[in-house]
Amino acid sequence: MSDSATDQRQDEAKAAILSLFDSQNLKVAYDREIRYRLESQFPHDVTGKAIRQLERDGDIARTGLPGRRGSADLPIQFYKRSQSNYNDLIPVIRKKLELSAFIIGVANEMGRHAESAWWRAFKRNNWVLYPASEDIPLGIHQYQDRRASTDHDIDFIAEKDGIRYGVEVKNGLNYPDDLYWKFSVAVELGTIPLIIARWLNPGQVPEIRALGGSGPILYKDAMYSTTYNLMITDIRETLGAPIQARDEVADEYFARKIDPVHKATQTQLETKSSQLRDFILKKRLDPRTRRTLGDRR
Repeated sequence: MSDSATDQRQDEAKAAILSLFDSQNLKVAYDREIRYRLESQFPHDVTGKAIRQLERDGDIARTGLPGRRGSADLPIQFYKRSQSNYNDLIPVIRKKLELSAFIIGVANEMGRHAESAWWRAFKRNNWVLYPASEDIPLGIHQYQDRRASTDHDIDFIAEKDGIRYGVEVKNGLNYPDDLYWKFSVAVELGTIPLIIARWLNPGQVPEIRALGGSGPILYKDAMYSTTYNLMITDIRETLGAPIQARDEVADEYFARKIDPVHKATQTQLETKSSQLRDFILKKRLDPRTRRTLGDRR
């Protein structure tokens, strides 16, 4: 992208952020909240740069609760329009902190919730699965006579028409930052990597395809248990977070997402096999590949 196009993109992001505050009556918001609200329009990093530029220009200002200490997980840095009345913002900030604490507290379990829901969808639609039973925990690093070279794993293996996919489900609100390892494990186990994610970094999508992976499949709204239905409604209204209360992946939705990917894989199988061999022999050692997919241990 040229410098002028990049600058235009940043200007569009800045205008969208100001519109959240001015036209959509967003009184106060934390950094990630703004990124989530605008992610269908802009990558997270573009929105982040726009936030910093607006702050430097004085269009928005930092705020927070008085005397609150920092935390590695909870947002403590909020943004407001410079002319906003601080006292009016305090109850809103408190509520957003409480809802954020809930999201963080159940995030890991909701990751497992989404993994199991996708496993059941494959099962209902007559795919051959490993693990074959829901009684066996998901997360595998060994399959038949193959074993991953690291202690990382993938969620499960799904097979149809003789094609085996190493499936990894990512249900988090942030971009996944460990797909390098997940992709590597899937290839080492003799499968085609299939990433099913709420959302991905725009750079990860073409990289997965270029390396021989199938899909990826994006489902946009994180899956949270219907046990939390009322809380999820409040979170969507207050934070604009991309979360839905859902316990299952509907079969119609599953077919609409999975069938085109599988058909494309069938027609490109030879090419993908070659790309995956090239990944194992060369691309896996490429620092740019690791950086793009994310290699957090």
